Amino acid sequence: SMNSITGVEWKSGNTDLWSKYSTTLGVPDYIENMTEDLTASVIFQKFLSDAAVYSCQQWIDNDLTSSEKSFFVYVASDDTEKTSVINNIEYLRYLIHGQRSLEDDPFVDSIWKLYFLVNQRTEDSVNAWNTLCVAMFTHPEFYTY
Repeated sequence: SMNSITGVEWKSGNTDLWSKYSTTLGVPDYIENMTEDLTASVIFQKFLSDAAVYSCQQWIDNDLTSSEKSFFVYVASDDTEKTSVINNIEYLRYLIHGQRSLEDDPFVDSIWKLYFLVNQRTEDSVNAWNTLCVAMFTHPEFYTY
């Protein structure tokens, strides 16, 4: 799903890391494991985080240089106006979690606060968007979706 959403392949050189770590991520190999492991183990969380960090950075970088936007759909990358940022957060939530946000949604509010805090401390809105993206991909609403 992360690959489909971001359009980014998680690779190291020519190695597809999703395939390389598939058994660790719970995919049965049908030699030693016959069933899918759906537990969110520590190692699963580590690889999910690695994939999210890589994919989000590439997705944002690609979006910044492309005329067709898939990440910054409702906001410019340097726009910090709350309404625009929240509109883009709601778009990303639907894209990543498959959920539409309700009015005064506590999830959207918490993600907005994360964006605001990172942007305020780093003075780098792209870094804030990257942090928000990683948070959404590592949230249980993504990997249990």
